[in-house]
Amino acid sequence: MKKAPASLSKVIVGLPFGMGKVEWTSDQAGVKAAWSLYVEFETRIVTQPFDSSYGLLSEALDSLYKLFEVTRKILREAGPSVGCSKDSTGGIAIGVLNNGIRPFLTKWRSELKRWQEKKSDTISYHDHEMNWPLRPEMEKELESLQFELCTYSKALSEMSGTHK
Repeated sequence: MKKAPASLSKVIVGLPFGMGKVEWTSDQAGVKAAWSLYVEFETRIVTQPFDSSYGLLSEALDSLYKLFEVTRKILREAGPSVGCSKDSTGGIAIGVLNNGIRPFLTKWRSELKRWQEKKSDTISYHDHEMNWPLRPEMEKELESLQFELCTYSKALSEMSGTHK
């Protein structure tokens, strides 16, 4: 892996979920972890528009849930040098999971599961989910979460030196 560009020694990044701004100092492990996290976040529904006429909210929840496993793996592989302080790659990633994604999942996974348990064999998953009375509320909260996670993705891009 290439070393971090000299111009990337320090960047100030805005963070989501009320985490404020931090001055992040790059090192090779942090840059690599930020890039890996950026790829994961930027290629999932968490930062991409959700097409409510075709998409299943259950799939969006699954994608969000998988970010815990992926983030843990990236941080484990990067090692302790990525840190856990609020201004480190690891600390920022953990903060995003615990302050943003976890509360959303805690609320909506159980709500949607209760609705899915009522599905009859005569209706498709898509049609059943489209009839969920809480769907508009969850879509609105998903949109808000996506906005926050786009802020995080932008920070990861800046941290990895790929931001334009």
